[in-house]
Amino acid sequence: MGTAKREYIVIAVLLTVAAGCANDVVSDGEESAPEECPELVWQGPGDSFIETLEVRSPADVESIPLYTRVEGNLVVEGVEGQVDLDFLRCIRQVTGGGRIKDNPDLVSLTGLEALVEIGGEDPSYNFVAVLDNDSLQNVEGLMSIESIGALSVERNASLTSLEGLGSLRSVDLITIGDNDSLSVIGLRSLESVGELYIGGLECPSDPSSPW
Repeated sequence: MGTAKREYIVIAVLLTVAAGCANDVVSDGEESAPEECPELVWQGPGDSFIETLEVRSPADVESIPLYTRVEGNLVVEGVEGQVDLDFLRCIRQVTGGGRIKDNPDLVSLTGLEALVEIGGEDPSYNFVAVLDNDSLQNVEGLMSIESIGALSVERNASLTSLEGLGSLRSVDLITIGDNDSLSVIGLRSLESVGELYIGGLECPSDPSSPW
């Protein structure tokens, strides 16, 4: 290959790389867009021992920003109409408990994949409860949780599998009951369980429980 031809190829490659880099540069002095999930913490007004971020309507879903941490409980309850949990996709930590209840058209928990830590020093608020969601088919959004105080999955008529909890290794109390379509438990990583209730059993009454 001649020298001139080799030089032409090298120049062509350099121009291609330069063009690709140029596409990443924002013109007119504008700064690059920020990351989708910058640190953003929800804190309540401080009126209660533990605050609760409540989502109870489609309007709430639309208005909540992309929090990365919730200082307190997280509740999604009674939301009517088609809803998904994508608006929670940046949450990595909830310092209280989590309750997802009575959302008749909620099909999955997709949107909670970033959640890796739930609960704090008070064991009464170290729990996840998934209750009375008639259309819920799976819990795959909880795939990143490895340890929790209490897990309650009850009365979700369309739920077929708990394999979305496949990363769960340690839990003090599990209550699974009255999920009419449930055929696969699938807690394959579970190493430590304090108490386990499966079937139509109700969770034992606990006066210290917040709900």
